[in-house]
This record gives sequence, C-alpha cells and structure tokens, in this order.
Amino acid sequence: MGDPDGENFALMVRLSGRSLKTGKPFETTVMEHWVVRNGRVVSSRPHYFDTKYLWEVCHDEVK
Repeated sequence: MGDPDGENFALMVRLSGRSLKTGKPFETTVMEHWVVRNGRVVSSRPHYFDTKYLWEVCHDEVK
C-alpha cells in the first residue's frame, strides 16, 4: 500500500517462527510503515496486532 513515487508505504506481513527463550512457536500478522528517501530505508515502524499473544510466547509466565 502506498504511492510508488512517494516516500511512505505500508505492508502487511504474516510472521512465523519460534521463541528462542521459550521454544514456543508463533504465527502473527504485522503491519509495517516504511519511509524510503533517496533509495534508502530511513524508518520502519512495526505495528503488532496481538501484543499479549506475542508476550505470552516469549515469556514463561502468563500476564
């Protein structure tokens, strides 16, 4: 999503992996806002939809 000739664009990514700390697998969706200037990425800001789920994957105790 975004203007091909502009600096800002967003993408939605399906992210999966396994926590190095707990060994638990995870799968989640992340929306990222990117800013590109002169052919270089100057910022990338992720927005996680389910932060409680990711916290639980990465920690042994449940909040």
